[in-house]
Amino acid sequence: MQHDFVAHCDVFDSITPFISTSSIAFTLSLLIWTAFVYNIRKEQSFPVQKILTLIPFLKALEDLLMALYNSNCPWDSVDVA
Repeated sequence: MQHDFVAHCDVFDSITPFISTSSIAFTLSLLIWTAFVYNIRKEQSFPVQKILTLIPFLKALEDLLMALYNSNCPWDSVDVA
């Protein structure tokens, strides 16, 4: 039986470090954003800016989960040809 998906994880060896680096970058931007919105400029920040904290958090979480998923490679097995 021939499948259309990638059967082996060798392709993801170069992508996983890039995704991990992207996750670290978004985590750093989240920390800087949170420090500015909640501590340094809390008198000048609007509620919308506090809600927008969710965007880098969710993106960092997505990249982290994708890096973990690609490094785990659950579909690589002896049965796959």
